[in-house]
Amino acid sequence: MLSSFSGMCAARTAPGRVCVARVAPGWVCAAVALGAFTGCGDDRTAAQPGAGDADGAADTGEDLPLFREQDLEAPDTALACACGNGKCEAACSETEASCAADCKKAVVCSVAPGGSCDDGVECTTDICNAVGACVHGVAIGSCDDGDKCTTDDKCSNAKCLGQGLLKCTDGNPCTADACDAKLGCNFAPTQANCSDNSSCTTGDACIDGACVGKDKIDCSDGNPCTEDGCNQLKGCVYPPISATCTDANACTLGDMCKDGLCLPGVTTTCDDANACTTDACAKGSGCTNASKAGPCNDGSVCTKAEVCLASACTPTEMLNCDDNLGCTDDFCDAKAGCGHLTNAAPCSDGDACTATDVCQTGKCKPGAPTNCDDANACTADACAKASGCTHAANSLTCNDNDACTLADACTATVCKGGKAVNCNDGNACTDDLCDKVGKCSQVANAAACDDGDACSANDACAASACKAGAAATCQDGAKSGGETDVDCGGVAACGGPACPACGAALFCKVAADCVSGVCGGAQCAKPACDDKVQNGAELGVDCGGACAACPALVVVGTDAKKAWAATWVPGGQWKVQPLDAVSVDAAAATFDAKGDAWIALRHTQLGDPTDNQLKWAKWAGGGWTPISGVAGAKATTKSAPALAAIGAEVMVAFHGLDFKHYVAFGSGAQWQGPNPAGQPAIFGPVGASLAAQLGGVGGPGSVALGFVDGGNVNHAAVREYTKAGGWTTVTDLSGGLDFKLPVTLAATSATDPLQPDLLALHLDTGGQVHWQGRVAGKWTASAAISGAFTEGRVAVAGAGPGLATAAFRGLDSKLYVVKWNGSAWSSVGVAVSPNVTLLSPPAVCRGVAGADTELVWVGATGGVQHVRFSAGAWTKPAAVADGVTNVALGCTQSAPP
Repeated sequence: MLSSFSGMCAARTAPGRVCVARVAPGWVCAAVALGAFTGCGDDRTAAQPGAGDADGAADTGEDLPLFREQDLEAPDTALACACGNGKCEAACSETEASCAADCKKAVVCSVAPGGSCDDGVECTTDICNAVGACVHGVAIGSCDDGDKCTTDDKCSNAKCLGQGLLKCTDGNPCTADACDAKLGCNFAPTQANCSDNSSCTTGDACIDGACVGKDKIDCSDGNPCTEDGCNQLKGCVYPPISATCTDANACTLGDMCKDGLCLPGVTTTCDDANACTTDACAKGSGCTNASKAGPCNDGSVCTKAEVCLASACTPTEMLNCDDNLGCTDDFCDAKAGCGHLTNAAPCSDGDACTATDVCQTGKCKPGAPTNCDDANACTADACAKASGCTHAANSLTCNDNDACTLADACTATVCKGGKAVNCNDGNACTDDLCDKVGKCSQVANAAACDDGDACSANDACAASACKAGAAATCQDGAKSGGETDVDCGGVAACGGPACPACGAALFCKVAADCVSGVCGGAQCAKPACDDKVQNGAELGVDCGGACAACPALVVVGTDAKKAWAATWVPGGQWKVQPLDAVSVDAAAATFDAKGDAWIALRHTQLGDPTDNQLKWAKWAGGGWTPISGVAGAKATTKSAPALAAIGAEVMVAFHGLDFKHYVAFGSGAQWQGPNPAGQPAIFGPVGASLAAQLGGVGGPGSVALGFVDGGNVNHAAVREYTKAGGWTTVTDLSGGLDFKLPVTLAATSATDPLQPDLLALHLDTGGQVHWQGRVAGKWTASAAISGAFTEGRVAVAGAGPGLATAAFRGLDSKLYVVKWNGSAWSSVGVAVSPNVTLLSPPAVCRGVAGADTELVWVGATGGVQHVRFSAGAWTKPAAVADGVTNVALGCTQSAPP
């Protein structure tokens, strides 16, 4: 290997001049064609002349390298050298021009082309001399002896020797220090004992060449007001900090640390800014905001009489902003109150002779004049402002376009042919004809005719004469024998029976002539839903079949300003109709044995002669009769009436103003009574309950009356009534206890003599619901229904043979139900989920069309809802109507009529 050779290469650049350059060790000169180059190359530019220039002269341009890398080649190629003293030498003077011819001769090394003189020894200089032989001289300088554990390697006597040893010490007690000749320093991990010099760790050990503390010491003192830390020299330290904390009192806020202690902050304010809650704070649980009742103010001028309901300030009345102007849009702003914006809606200016009227600037502007032309020559067209277009009939002459009429004239807005061209020859057996030009002709016919004998049928024309037919019957296909139409109507004649009634559009004389029972204009009418006759597929008078469904449930809603009644058949829609009762505070409802619905109302109007009057109405012909007083406005009552069916009649029982029992009987549109009901028993502070004993011991012709007996210190009491026997004596149910609310009764229709056929429910002074049952004519002792508490009337009704359902408004104002299975009451449950808040006690009755119970109630906002207990479950609530505070319910006790 050539490591320290250096020599000079020369080249002639111009006549008489030789450039000399030193060649790097291991390289020799090669002949290079320099062309017309006249200067010597170096590493300087024209801007940097000076020492080192081969030609000694100032450069005039950028020097080009005289000897490029490709000009210097290993000694195994053809070389050309300068000459001196007539021999090839390594260098020569530029004045030795006499040897120029010899310098053109090439000297070639003896080694093979592409070979090398390298002897593989780093500390020798390997060259090819002038005669082509390899020469290996001794080299000096740095080298590499191949041992990574020696340092400062240098050539000595053609050998590479290290002058020192590599130090392999890392100062780590967890490694073994060593040196490998091939790899150098090696620090292998050990498992020696060690210390990480930290008071914050324990179990120090060498792991993977490092001293590691296995476990950190636990410095937690459980104090949120200190910073848990560890000092490498001191161990655990707990300096106090300033931070938020909690003093375990939910009624303080902003607790802060001070001097290592948690000090309480400000007291929690639990005010939720809600006037309908009572705000409080408990140390363990924090703020509570319990709902409260009472009047409130929601801050809106658009609402009135607000009250707290379920923690919300709820209005019971809204401000009426209706200005009764169709050209304004009415609205209410919570702060400013009523407002009215003009609109551009269609309107009516009150003039029927203008069309497409429209609102402008708050007023109705008339549109274009109404076109009243009906294109009828027999009318006089005009327009009246109040009624609009009129088309008065005139009597002008006209043309009906029939040549067989004469003197045509307008009659009743129609052009009528005048006197017909008379072609009648007086013979029914000829067809009298008039042709298009008005000429008469007669043609014999074979038409049916009447030979004058009512007892012959199917008379027929032959040869322009009427021939008698066979004897008349109700099957001869002819109108004969007194019939009003072919084979129907009329009375028996010609010795045969009367024919059947006629169908629609056939001739009749009386209603009995018609299948529909309606004869109008000498023709039988089709069955209709407004003909006041039960006909066709109707289930009742003008209801059922193709007509509106007959009522199966009736709900009566009342408040201090209005009353309405709603009727319903399963599968249909609720039909709500207002009742003309201005002020009503209680109602009752039932159905009689014919399926007609009855309602009774207590009309209240302070200072009015009709105050406390007992009134009634009945469903008839698809609507309610007018509200009127019971028995000619003679009955008055102190509280809610009670209704029950007793055979084909209904009984109303009520609390007279003298605190005595009174009843009246309704049938058709008449009332009998009122009459005292088995005096001297008197009512207590509230009204009574009636139960029709369907299927029970008393049977369908009896009722039971439950009441609080004011003459016996408000004991629960019951008495019974039948048409034949009148009133029984009073039975005291209380067992010496006082009760504060009315007794409610339900007939279970039980046929098992060991089960109660009549149930009585009443309350003690604490609101606990009690019950008693009549078994084989005797009443059981009073017993509490577990979990049933209320401050209002308990609703109860039979729910099938031996069964009953009771519903009440709980002390929390929610709706609860409990069911009787013939021997015991179920646990108190709910009919809807989530449960609902009630304004007043609910109402129940025996279910219809497969259900065992119907239940209605008034929700917190005045809306009436209805559910049914059917197939073992309560249905989803269905809305009936809105805007009342009390509700009553009546049901048919059989299939819908």
